Amino acid sequence: MELLGYDRAAIIGQSAAKFWAAPVDREYVLNQIAATGILANHEQQFITASGEIRTGLVSATVSIIDGERYLIASAIDITKRRRTEEALRLSEEMFAKAFHENQTAMFISHINNSVIVDVNDAFADMLSYTRDEVIGTSALSLNIWVDPHDREEIVNRLFAVGSVRDFEARFRKKSGEIRYCLTAHSILAIDGDLLFLGSMVDITERMLAEATLQASEEKFFKAYNLNPMAMLITSIANNTVLEVNDTFLTRNNLRRDQLLGLAGTYPDFCNETGELDDYTALILKEGSAVNFESKYRLPSGEIRTVLLSGTIIDWQGEDCILSISNDITELRHYQQEIARLDRLNLVGEMSACMAHEIRNPMTTVKGFLQLLEREDRFSQDLDCMELMIEEIDRANDIITQFLSLAKNKMVELKSANLNEKIINLWPLLQAGARQHDMSIQLEIKDIPDLIIDAAEIRQLILNLAWNGIEAMAPGGVLTIRTFQEQERVILAVQDQGSGISPENFANVGTPFFTTKPNGTGLGLAVCYSIAQRHKARIEFESGSQGTTFLVHFTLDNLNPA
Repeated sequence: MELLGYDRAAIIGQSAAKFWAAPVDREYVLNQIAATGILANHEQQFITASGEIRTGLVSATVSIIDGERYLIASAIDITKRRRTEEALRLSEEMFAKAFHENQTAMFISHINNSVIVDVNDAFADMLSYTRDEVIGTSALSLNIWVDPHDREEIVNRLFAVGSVRDFEARFRKKSGEIRYCLTAHSILAIDGDLLFLGSMVDITERMLAEATLQASEEKFFKAYNLNPMAMLITSIANNTVLEVNDTFLTRNNLRRDQLLGLAGTYPDFCNETGELDDYTALILKEGSAVNFESKYRLPSGEIRTVLLSGTIIDWQGEDCILSISNDITELRHYQQEIARLDRLNLVGEMSACMAHEIRNPMTTVKGFLQLLEREDRFSQDLDCMELMIEEIDRANDIITQFLSLAKNKMVELKSANLNEKIINLWPLLQAGARQHDMSIQLEIKDIPDLIIDAAEIRQLILNLAWNGIEAMAPGGVLTIRTFQEQERVILAVQDQGSGISPENFANVGTPFFTTKPNGTGLGLAVCYSIAQRHKARIEFESGSQGTTFLVHFTLDNLNPA
């Protein structure tokens, strides 16, 4: 009753044919009983009260009761079992399709002896075997795995965690060629046997591509980090510095953490005079830029001049600018120095040609003025004559300085000590400073003797000292220092004035350039000319706290004795 879903009253008196799903089944049962008198475990489908088709396992026999023949039957409901078996059949069918039709190489093998139970066509193709050549053969005898430890590792992991994924191994094809694969394994239990279910994906080309890429990146980084040119990579999106080479850090005395990954670092660091925006715009428009001159300020405040060359690159999936920075600060300095020296030489040549021609008539005028001063008739004009004589003397002094600029001026070089020259001038310098309510401080250290022209060095010291005094307000202190730095002897004259304006840096030492109301612009020019004749170099440092002029005497000037 449970099988058919009826109660007893609904079943009794009904024909059994009503409950049979297929008439052919009824005919088979009747024929079987008529022939043998018995029916055992016949699978039969019934229609239930709800119309559902269910499966039963029927057994029947014929009995005679009171002279009449009766069919006595029993049925066991096996619907769930048949459904389970059908689902299993379909599952196995799907597994077989997934296994054999899969593009990934797959195999099934015994865990104990590595005998291959089945492989798909993709596996056979990948190893260049036929399926018949590998099925029933041990993977060990085929020598598929290059490293036997790989199989041991796979087995250990399988029993530890139940599966293995993305295990990288080397396998050997039938031809002996060795290739790389990613393999995955799991355990199957079939009829009490433990089997491997494995898959393999050939990654040889990918690994070769990765190795090529890695080699290329290594070459790039070697060329990048060992390059003698300063290089950096910046993000186009936010101007962040993403990478910088060692040369850039060493040349600019910076640490990597001062630049990398800080948003806006590049413009803050480099955009000293506004050229960076133009440089970036040029690269975005043209794709590259070559020898774009710009300036940048270091954290120390020093301004450097560079030629930037850049191009757009893909860096870690982001559009960036690779820039090569060629520092030309010293080149520009030397160019300015050469231009200044050329002007000095020109002025010197002019002075050598013109000075005597100008002095002679001036001497004549001065002599006649001095004679006329003795005449009583010009007594009322004595003040004017004195003023004219003073102006002639001043003009003569300018001509004397003018002559000091001559490139071919004769110098008398002798061994002398710079400290002695400074000490000898000390009383004169101190007296001049006191007249302006200032003081002079000496900081002299032991230095070797130099081969110098004493008169010219005396003039050099006086000019630098007077310039410093004139640059300071009352109460200022002028410091004169001497010291040795490696293979150089250095004279430093430091004032406490307001400093030189940056826009005037390039003009310092140029003949006739001055910021003083009554200056001639020849004092510093003479100093530079004297330094040139002594193979020395003048540098200066200037800021709001004052200016320091440093005269570097090189090893060539040292007394060989």
